[in-house]
Amino acid sequence: MLDRNASFQWGGTKPLMLIILALWLLFAVAVQLFVVSLKGIIIPYLELPLGFLIVVQGALMAFVVMAFVFARTQDPIERDRAGG
Repeated sequence: MLDRNASFQWGGTKPLMLIILALWLLFAVAVQLFVVSLKGIIIPYLELPLGFLIVVQGALMAFVVMAFVFARTQDPIERDRAGG
């Protein structure tokens, strides 16, 4: 059985976790569906297709940003639970 503080923390963490999970799924799966259509656009000087760059670099940057946003948003929830 969860105590009152744990259930308060889970109540704040659950929506945040679901949003981050949905964004992760969007970047991990949905963005890759557009790679073929963006394959025809070539980035000058790098000679890389735009779809390749978006999937490799863009998704990685999005994951890092989501991790920082999650940590920053989760911190007040943790502090409220700890009472400080």
